[in-house]
Amino acid sequence: IKIDTRNFTKKQIAKKLAEQGNVCYYTGKPLKLEDAAGDHLIPRSMGIDNGGVTEYGNLVVCCAKLNKQKGNMSYKDYKKKLDLAA
Repeated sequence: IKIDTRNFTKKQIAKKLAEQGNVCYYTGKPLKLEDAAGDHLIPRSMGIDNGGVTEYGNLVVCCAKLNKQKGNMSYKDYKKKLDLAA
């Protein structure tokens, strides 16, 4: 599996956060840029051929804490985990 090891830029993260209305993608809570992290909607660990790329269309912005917690889980699996915890 080929892995895309690039990271999203601060500029990309700031733009996407504004597009999201300055809220966390996963919780919908207000989010400041300094607390934000760029997350791969399709994890890099899934490989380039499966969509795990560092491209703007695969970027969502969430709080850094959730990004770290999500790790390499898929969006669907992580969303289920969050819904179960609520």
